[in-house]
Amino acid sequence: MILDIRDYRDAQNEEYKQYMNIPYAYLKRNYREIPPLSIHVVATDQLELNLGLRYLKAKGFEVASYSLTKRQWNQKQKGEICCGIR
Repeated sequence: MILDIRDYRDAQNEEYKQYMNIPYAYLKRNYREIPPLSIHVVATDQLELNLGLRYLKAKGFEVASYSLTKRQWNQKQKGEICCGIR
C-alpha cells in the first residue's frame, strides 16, 4: 500500500488500486480509511515523514518503507536521500 502524505497539490494523482493520498494535516481525521496493509509512505521532507511515521505507528499501522521527494543535504557528504526501509 502506498500512502502519500504530501499536500494534495504536490501529490501525484495516481490511479493505482493500493495508492492513497492523505496529507499529513488530514491523517488524524482520515486514518480510518487506510487499509490494514504494510505501508510505503511518500513524504516531501524529513519533518513531514517523521511526524507521519510516528502518528501511523501510534495507530498500529505497519510502515515497511518510505521515500522523500525533496532533496536533503548532509554537511559531510552531499547526496539525495530518496528512500528507506524501516
